[in-house]
This record gives sequence, C-alpha cells and structure tokens, in this order.
Amino acid sequence: MGLALMIFSCSGPAVTYQPTAVPVNLMKVNLQEASYYNFYPGNVVALNEVDLNSEVSGFITDISFQE
Repeated sequence: MGLALMIFSCSGPAVTYQPTAVPVNLMKVNLQEASYYNFYPGNVVALNEVDLNSEVSGFITDISFQE
C-alpha cells in the first residue's frame, strides 16, 4: 500500500510556487539625537497642609527631624 501511494504521489508534474512582487516604500533615514522627555502643563496642589508656629518669638530657621 505504501508503494502504491508513493507511485501515485510522484506521478504528476512538479508544482513550483512563484511569489508575487510586493511594493515597498523606501525612505531616507537621518541620524539624530533622541529625546526622552515630554512637557505636560499642570498644577501641583498639596493634599495636606500644616501650619508650623513657634512657641517663642522669632523665625523657624531649620526643621531637624524626619518622618
């Protein structure tokens, strides 16, 4: 059975596939520096506000702690 399949499968003309031409657009490329930043206009508003008042007269010149 395998021999009969092999004989009948090879008896026709060879089919060759010719791909069709595909149109291609070409553009000239220039070397330039890439920019990786964008400007977005907007406003910054604090979610929480705290008033710092001293218990003595004068001005606060330094805040010496971290959260």
